[in-house]
Amino acid sequence: MEVDRQLQVSAWLTVGLVALVPLAFDPWGLQQRTPIAALLILAVVPMSLGLMLGRKSIPLHPSLVWMAGLLAALSVGAAFGSTPFNSLIGSPARMLGLIGWAAIGGALWLGLCMGQVSGMRERLDRTFVVGSLPVSFIALFERGDRLLDLGAGDSLVRSQSTLRNPVFLGAYLVLCLPIALALMVDREVPKAWRASAGLAFAVGTLALLLSQSRGAWLGALAGLSLVAVHVSRHRSRRVCLAVGAFALIAGVLVMASPLRDRALSVGNTTRGSNAIRVELWQAGLRLVADRPVTGYGPDATASAIPSAISESFENTVTRRQQPDRIHNALLDVAVWGGIPALIAFLGLLGCIALGLVRHDPKLGTRPIGMAGALVGYVVQWQVGFPLADLDVLALLLAGVALAPQARRRQLPDGIGPALRATFVIAGLLAGGWQARAVAADHILGRAVQAESSGAVAKAEQLYRRATERTVERAHAWQAQTRFGLRMNDAGHPELLDQSERASSKALALVPKDPSYRIDRAEVLLAIAIRDEQPIDSVLDFTRRILDDDPWSSAAWFVHANALATAGSTQQAAAAWEKSANLAAWATGPWVNLGRLADLENRAADALRWFTEAIEIDSDEPTAKAWLATAR
Repeated sequence: MEVDRQLQVSAWLTVGLVALVPLAFDPWGLQQRTPIAALLILAVVPMSLGLMLGRKSIPLHPSLVWMAGLLAALSVGAAFGSTPFNSLIGSPARMLGLIGWAAIGGALWLGLCMGQVSGMRERLDRTFVVGSLPVSFIALFERGDRLLDLGAGDSLVRSQSTLRNPVFLGAYLVLCLPIALALMVDREVPKAWRASAGLAFAVGTLALLLSQSRGAWLGALAGLSLVAVHVSRHRSRRVCLAVGAFALIAGVLVMASPLRDRALSVGNTTRGSNAIRVELWQAGLRLVADRPVTGYGPDATASAIPSAISESFENTVTRRQQPDRIHNALLDVAVWGGIPALIAFLGLLGCIALGLVRHDPKLGTRPIGMAGALVGYVVQWQVGFPLADLDVLALLLAGVALAPQARRRQLPDGIGPALRATFVIAGLLAGGWQARAVAADHILGRAVQAESSGAVAKAEQLYRRATERTVERAHAWQAQTRFGLRMNDAGHPELLDQSERASSKALALVPKDPSYRIDRAEVLLAIAIRDEQPIDSVLDFTRRILDDDPWSSAAWFVHANALATAGSTQQAAAAWEKSANLAAWATGPWVNLGRLADLENRAADALRWFTEAIEIDSDEPTAKAWLATAR
């Protein structure tokens, strides 16, 4: 009786995880999604797995050996990387440190357990299908009267739903659509569920198209093609014709709509985001070549990438958002754990693929839906990147698909209860730890609101409380750092002292991350100006940044500001020009060059620099005011 109760609790926890992870949206938080999704995963996966393993036997499969090898290689990368602690807990936006990868491995094992439970395959299939309905409908409703407004170029209008990112939305639907198609055409499934699957397939396809995620389109095409081929061999001609007609209509609609240009741009690697991906892949290859044995540690791309950046990268990719992914799952893993991690990852994928090929035909159409989902997900991985929450769902699905081939191993007396206690306690501890991160994220959200409303004292208190709640997370310290810098510009220089302490704490956690180093340089410069101190130490610090990251436009900009403060105006002008040439999107260097030219009564040069700034941002206030006066 106790075993049956454990089984039921574990089953409901797993089903709840599959249903809730894509809906994990937290409107009260600053990040809104990642912390709450990580809380679900870190608590549910180990607890549910512990309840399943706390029995007399456990399922084992070769895929677990490859996953263990991957975790071992990533652990070596974390130990020898530049940010070992950050590689353990993961960056706040991604949560793919060793803890996150352990949850992914746990999901694979949990799937092996669940797949051997009678009726769980069907239950999980239906959960994926029904769970996708609110996600897809929200993707449509969020567009409002702009449903058919697709945009173009840099102004694409892309659905993102509860996933808060069109790429994430597309990756999730790649998992759901093949399963929905397989259920929809399975005559053994009750009509109500087939109708639900048909609705999920139709709405999900539209949501996928509106996400405008080309990698997901490729993945869905691969996964759905696999299901369609199976259907053509095992189902009636009428069903095959219906599936083919739907595919034809969808293709015609895409080619007849503004999505046509988006679809045809898939193979163009010289423009747009495709060119950016090529630059990222080249940087990733250079990083792997630099550290082929150990890698840089999980989630350490942001700290590692400066050594692989070129002038072309800075111009093409830009660092308005710090690159923290290579946009290819294989390269990402190789950067984090070196060639050993890549071999283990490929072995894991190969083991899963071999298991899918060997599936038992007696199981009917459903495993084909799972197989299509996994094939599509791996395809989109090649132009995407690992996603902690969705990868957990994918590996859970892989475990369920491989479960018929797993072999159960008897456990010695007493081992089962010990495993159960270990994993359940680990889930409770991990969930409690992540709950602190959720609370801190709420506090940061309130701090931003207080700052925007002008409540400086309240905002300062909230930023400080967030760092006290999660002292181990660099992003909270960075938020406090940048708050102090903004308040200094707004006339509150006394807050710089807290920024100095916060930037020091952040940099101690991620010493090589470019954005944290730039923040530190800006704080040190602001304090030197406020206290009228020599800035030799600031210049030394910015030179060290440039030694490690010579193509950083932001570093050149701060270095130029420090030079100008020191009175080296000619060197400052050269550094500003360097910064401007590296980042054509930034107005700061042009504005400062214009100010310098204006102070030196070089009106023609000032006109040229301020005009450059206006061409980038027509509302840039300093340039706009100067040009208005000049006219």
